[in-house]
Amino acid sequence: MCVIKTIKEGSFSSREILEMWNNNPDGAGIGVLDKSNNLIKPFKSKDFNEFQTNLDLVFRNQDFNQVVIHFRRRSRGSYDLVNVNPIPVNEDTLFFHNGTFRNLNEEYLSDSNIFVRDFISEIKDFNLSDPNTELKILDLLNGNTSRMVFLQTGVEKPLIIDTANIGYWDESKNIWTSNREH
Repeated sequence: MCVIKTIKEGSFSSREILEMWNNNPDGAGIGVLDKSNNLIKPFKSKDFNEFQTNLDLVFRNQDFNQVVIHFRRRSRGSYDLVNVNPIPVNEDTLFFHNGTFRNLNEEYLSDSNIFVRDFISEIKDFNLSDPNTELKILDLLNGNTSRMVFLQTGVEKPLIIDTANIGYWDESKNIWTSNREH
C-alpha cells in the first residue's frame, strides 16, 4: 500500500526511507512549500539513489514550511513515472493519494491520475483556503475511502483528507503518515 508523509519540521531516518521504498518500490515523489508558502517544482523518481539525494537536499537546507513525500506501490495504471505522485492539479496545486478509486481503470494512467483528470479538474477556482473546496472533494469521492494530501501555493498547511481514518500524527504533531502499513 502506498504511503504519504507530511512533514512540517524535522526529518526521518534514512533507514525509514529505505524501508518505505522497499515496501513501495514503484517510485517516490516530493512536494515542497518553501518558507514563503510557494510551491517548489516537485520531484519524482523511480531510482532510489536519485530520490534519496533530492530528499537529502530538501532536509539539509531546511528551507521549507511543508514537505510531502509519497512512496508508490502500484495498484492500477502503468509502472511509468507519470503515475508516481505528486500529481499536478493545476500550476499551483499538487495532489498525493493513498487508496484505490473503484471503477477508475485505464491501462496507462493510475486511478489517482484519472481522479484528478476527470473529477478534481472540474472544481473551478480550486482554493484550499475555501472550506467549500474540501466539501466538493469529499462529494467527488462517492464513497471511496482514501487518504489524500493537497499542497497549494499561498496556503500554509496542506489539506489532509482521510476518509479511512487510519492516518496518524507523530508525538510532536509535525509528521502525519497516511497508514501504518509501510
